[in-house]
Amino acid sequence: MLRTRLPRLEELVFVPRDDNPVYSDDVVLAEPRVQMKALAALVHEAICVVREKDPGWAVPKWRIKVLANGEGVI
Repeated sequence: MLRTRLPRLEELVFVPRDDNPVYSDDVVLAEPRVQMKALAALVHEAICVVREKDPGWAVPKWRIKVLANGEGVI
């Protein structure tokens, strides 16, 4: 869907979270403390599938971030 619905997408940020956090004014996106190898592998695999179907697709820059506040990761 990204390829067809957001053709000019420049960057995609994945924020893994199992539940809905309570948002506050001090929540920011931060670098994860540990590598998220499983999520990164899934994203890479999905990109490969799309590239097989459309070799000319320009893969947007992507990264994994986590929610954090002044006290650390939420």
